[in-house]
Parts: sequence; C-alpha cells; structure tokens
Amino acid sequence: ITEAVKAAQGGDTITVRQGTYRESVALDKSGTAERPTVLRAAPGQRVIVSGFTPIAGWKPFRENLYFTTVEGPVEDLFVGYMPQPVSRWPGSDEPWRYLNKCDAAAGEFRDSQGLDEQSWLADIAAHPGAARLYLYVAHGNYFRDVPLTRFDPSSSTFTVGEKRVIGPLRGERDRYQITNHVALVRRPGQWAAERIDEKQTRVVFWPADEKDLEHTQVRQRARPLIRVGHWKDPVAHVRVEGLEVTGSGRTGIELGRCEHVTVTRSIAHHNRGNGVAARRTSNITISENIAFANGSGISVTSTRHATVERNEIALNTVDGLIVAGNVSGRPDGEPTTEDVVVRSNYIHHHLLLGHP
Repeated sequence: ITEAVKAAQGGDTITVRQGTYRESVALDKSGTAERPTVLRAAPGQRVIVSGFTPIAGWKPFRENLYFTTVEGPVEDLFVGYMPQPVSRWPGSDEPWRYLNKCDAAAGEFRDSQGLDEQSWLADIAAHPGAARLYLYVAHGNYFRDVPLTRFDPSSSTFTVGEKRVIGPLRGERDRYQITNHVALVRRPGQWAAERIDEKQTRVVFWPADEKDLEHTQVRQRARPLIRVGHWKDPVAHVRVEGLEVTGSGRTGIELGRCEHVTVTRSIAHHNRGNGVAARRTSNITISENIAFANGSGISVTSTRHATVERNEIALNTVDGLIVAGNVSGRPDGEPTTEDVVVRSNYIHHHLLLGHP
C-alpha cells in the first residue's frame, strides 16, 4: 500500500485488493473538494492492515510449557485475535492482595497479610526477571503497571523500579498482583516474556491446545497503521474507506493536522491505543465504522467541526467514545474542541473501569 501511495497523485483513488498488509501507511497526498484522495478496499474484498507479527519456533520448555525467541519487545500475546492472559498471582478467581507500609523514597511496600513460603515465590525472589506489579490505587481509582526489581518473601517486601508510583499509595485499600513471571504460568492460556537483550525476547506459553502454537502473534508496531496528515504541511480532502485495521501497538487509524477527511465503513480492532483517533483536525467525518477491542474506540480531541455518527463502538478496555479539548496538559498546548456532532452511534459492552 505504501508503494501505491508514493505512486499516487493528490486526488487519485488507491484501491487495495484483498490480503493482509503488514505495514504502516502514511497518507499525505491532498486532494480537492471535488476530487479527494481516496484509500479504499476493493468492493467486497477483505483488506487487513496489520501490526501483528506472527511468531513461531516454539519448543518444549517443561511440562505443558513451550518457549520461543521473538525479535523486539513483547507486551501481549494473541492466538489469532484472542488475547491470552499474562501470568499473574493472585489469579482471576482469587482476591487481590492488600499492601501497606509504603515507603516512596525507597520504592518499597509490604504485603499487609504476610506471604507464605512457597516455592514459586522463592523463584521470583531469586530471579525477578521481567516480573511486574499491577497496582490498584484506591485514592484516585486507577491502575499502574510497574517493574518489580526486588522481592523478599521473608519480610513480605517489594521494591519497584518506578518510585514515583508509590507516592499516591495510602496502604489502606490499595491492592496488587504480581504478573509476567514464568513461575506464575500455572494454567492454560497463560504466558510470560523476558528480554534476553536489546534485540530479543523469550516468551513462555502454556497453550490451551497445541494447535494454538500455530496461530500465535504479538503487537509490535508502536505507530499508527493508517495515518492521514503530515507533521509540517496540512493535508486536506482525503477519504479512507472499507479497511480492516488491527494489531497496532498504538493507533489503528490516526488523523492529525488535517482537514476535510472522512473515515467510513472501516473496522478498527485489537489496537493497543485508539481504534480511530483525530487530533488537531477540522471538518472531519467518522461514520459507519466498527471500533471494538481496542484500548479506546474513537477519540476526537483538539478538533473543530466534526461529525461522529452511525458507528458501532464496543468492548474497548478503556473508553468507548472520547470527545475532549486540549489533552496536552499545557495551558496553551493545543486548541480546544468546538462543534462536534455525535449521533446515532451504538456504544455497548465496555467493562471494568471502561467508560462508554
């Protein structure tokens, strides 16, 4: 697709035939009001722009477990499009552990109940590796995921690699789980990953079925898969239609510094960030799309004159639909948002702390 975009002139229509395209596409050719630049799937054909990387080379590790080596970092593991749960303790059917005696200066806290001496706890203490602590911060009602650098079961003490996260912890209703350690891979579907060096990561996985090993993949492209806009020169009069965009480590379809853009009849799913996001844009239309199982579904920020209509937004893990102003955190950072019409969308099944 990238080669087609390079060959195209502003106002051309780029039609993509069915297939899976593992690339990031920058659409930066402006059209005109009468003749917009169009990037579309061939009618009736399934065109997938994917940030997923298939992984292979699995070998037996020990009973029920397999391992392989992957180029680059690994932050999640999928079988097909089904996310697999990272290893954790306590498990999903057990209550989280409470913590107390937080020492922000040292980056330490204690398990308030005390920890029993168990072999797998000793394994983590001896080799924390890539283990992490998943924290629920009651004062503020949010989660944090931080690296575990030291663990002493005898004193029930943890030390984390990001000390600033300790500050808001009050030690009354705050809770934690230990995640991403091979000693915690104790049921089908679970996995753990640890960097071998700057280039490679070892992944250990307990598949529910050995055939699952043939369909494993990870999200590794930490960039938008389809980006409309240019950092320097505004892009205008563009249409994206009929694409399936999945597996980005960031955003599926991103509009930035552009105007008069339409995204329609596309599907954005299983992207770590937003399915479809517009920021610092004007006169945009996001219509008749499906955005599901992303971090957030559809986001419109620092934008003037936008319409979001007739989309289905579902099962995203953070937010469904976001309409917000200056999200830069600086008083003079970005424009506010004005004149956004939201109508006739079907927004459903957002779970946990997700906001429809």
